[in-house]
Amino acid sequence: AAAARRHAAEANRAAAAAEALARKAATAAREARDAARSASTHATNAAKAARDAAEHGVDATKAAARSTEHANAATTAANAATTAVTKAQNVFKLAREVEAEELLGRTNAGIERAKDDKAEYDARTAAQSERVKAAKDRDTERDRLVAAADRPGADLAAVADQGRDLAVLVMKNGTAWGRATAEAALGGPDEVVVGYLRNGWKTAEQQDDRSYVERLAEESADKGVREAAEAALDGDAAAVTEFIDNGQYQAGAESMRVAVAQVLSNAGPILTETGRTALATGDPKKYSEFLVTTQHTARTQDERVKAAQLIDSGSPEVRSAARIALEGSPQVLHAFIVSGQYKAQRKDYLAATHVAQVQKLISDAAKVAATAQQNAATAQKVAATARKAADQAKEWAKKANDSATKAKGYADQADKYAKDAEASAAQAAASARTARDAANRADADASRAAKSAADATLSSESAQASASTAAYYADEARKSAVAAGKDADAALKAATDAFTVAVKKYREEEEARRKAAVEAKEKAEKAENGPSAAEIYRCGQAFIPCDPQGFARWCQHQEVYCDILAHGKEFGDAMEELWNAEKELLGISQLDECLQNKDFDSCKGLAVDALLSGKLKVLDRLYDELKLLKRGCKIVDKAPLRKATRAGFSTAAAAAAGGVPCGEHKVPGLPRDVSEIPDSFGCEACAQKIKRSLGGGKLVTIKPTEELILPKYRGKDAGWYHHVVVVYNGRVYDAWTGRGGETIAEYKAQWTRADKIDFGF
Repeated sequence: AAAARRHAAEANRAAAAAEALARKAATAAREARDAARSASTHATNAAKAARDAAEHGVDATKAAARSTEHANAATTAANAATTAVTKAQNVFKLAREVEAEELLGRTNAGIERAKDDKAEYDARTAAQSERVKAAKDRDTERDRLVAAADRPGADLAAVADQGRDLAVLVMKNGTAWGRATAEAALGGPDEVVVGYLRNGWKTAEQQDDRSYVERLAEESADKGVREAAEAALDGDAAAVTEFIDNGQYQAGAESMRVAVAQVLSNAGPILTETGRTALATGDPKKYSEFLVTTQHTARTQDERVKAAQLIDSGSPEVRSAARIALEGSPQVLHAFIVSGQYKAQRKDYLAATHVAQVQKLISDAAKVAATAQQNAATAQKVAATARKAADQAKEWAKKANDSATKAKGYADQADKYAKDAEASAAQAAASARTARDAANRADADASRAAKSAADATLSSESAQASASTAAYYADEARKSAVAAGKDADAALKAATDAFTVAVKKYREEEEARRKAAVEAKEKAEKAENGPSAAEIYRCGQAFIPCDPQGFARWCQHQEVYCDILAHGKEFGDAMEELWNAEKELLGISQLDECLQNKDFDSCKGLAVDALLSGKLKVLDRLYDELKLLKRGCKIVDKAPLRKATRAGFSTAAAAAAGGVPCGEHKVPGLPRDVSEIPDSFGCEACAQKIKRSLGGGKLVTIKPTEELILPKYRGKDAGWYHHVVVVYNGRVYDAWTGRGGETIAEYKAQWTRADKIDFGF
């Protein structure tokens, strides 16, 4: 509310000032118009008087008198023209004042917005620092609770209660595996919570570490890092930890050194000094610290100096944009340095072109007025000569010469303003090209940043879904052991074993998918005219660490930031509108939602390339499985991870395993008898009911490819132009499939000439 009031007050002030100046300009314009009309009238009278002088030339006295009268009329007309020019100049000056006041208003309003942006940035930074501190505090609290549980005679119930409070905090702000194990612990009795504190916590950390190394093995642009990560994954938890602590830095040392040098190739003095200091250490961890953290702080300092210099030396729009940028966040400042200054410069050049054109028009008018004064003075000289007033004739001759000189001066001014207008137009065009080039680079960088951030989010989300599945199986094993009469220790061992088996299976499937993905990437990288490494690998060139949890924060400090949506408000010209349209095409406008919600639906819109699409399919399947599990369903005969659908399962087997039959709808009156197929209708309504009953699925319309009507279905002529079904978890449902549906292969087999049908699945 306070910000809104500040913005409104500034807007009102600027509007009032601009309105007052506009009234002045309007008054001056009316006066100039009246003067122009007067000049026209006097010019007409002068012409008429000249004709009369010619007609009465026989009478010398009368001729002299009339010559003087007409000369006076000509002088009056010339003076009126000169007055009109003066008023036009005043109007032009007032117009420039109005423009300056409007720019001041825009600048002040922009500064207020920039201050709000800076406050939001500071709040985000503080919140991130608090999250880091909170993570350390959670580790400390966990250690305290474990120590309390290990004391002789410990009150394990009290420890468990405090452990549940800690687990709630982990669920809110923890890592992928940490959140899943915390969720599982919260649903268990005291001994499960204590076991979570003693062992589950560390196990989750180890699995998070392994997930990070898996990401490096797939997404690092450095082949040496990928290979070192794969080697670490072949080892135990200690090998993975050693790789994270030291190995990743050693493997990426050379690439990081080159990356630091590349940053310095176009750096300011502070950034250059900071980078050289990092290189001088010879320590890969210092290279990493520079690339991930300190370069951005140093660059911001350089950019503040540059913006301050532009305030002193820049043109009006550039000064305005620089003032706004200096009050905003580092992202806003960087956007100004990278591209905003060129857009502002283009505005100034266009304004200069307009000003020069108007000044040329005024100079042309001044030349005409001066010529009129010259002609009037010549007329006065002739009249004085006719009256035999030699002294007056000399005086008017001098005035005529002076007016001629002024006319030439105004003509020269007009030529100069014409050249200025031409030069400003050329500069505006060049500035537009510079701005467009910067925007093109921003487009490419932003696209890569969006995909990289989404990729990291999906990797983390997939890990959590898999962790939740493993935790579910562990909990089921524990419950089964308890039901079988086993003690708490045996039940916990059963849970641990089940968790280990589930994790092992997930890791094996993930390894197969990852290695296939890396092979495809390396092949694409070697192909002629293939994509660049930055487009293929999502960790960024030489960036260590590549933290899925922190990637959103990382990309906020790159040349094009993930929150680039906020930049356009400071530089509102047509280029920004074009960029907004491009963002929609790139999918970048959905990035913030994806990063904030970190769920499949939010990230789905970013599937603009094959790499993301593949991970989204995996995540989709994992979520489906987890959702079924949490409904109490038993998943049987799962398909390998590389496929996006799951093979059919036996309802009878699921029931025998003790679970609720999954994938069965409860729509009354279905399934129908096949005898009802001919001339039936309402297939879409049935499909909608089935989808609601299943709690998910996708409506798909089946169409013929070569004929008007679909072929026989289940041996019956249906007479359908199309047919609507539900596809859910790799199974197909309609009014005749049965409550459990059919596999895709089974369903397609129910149609004759299936090759003439577009199934859509």
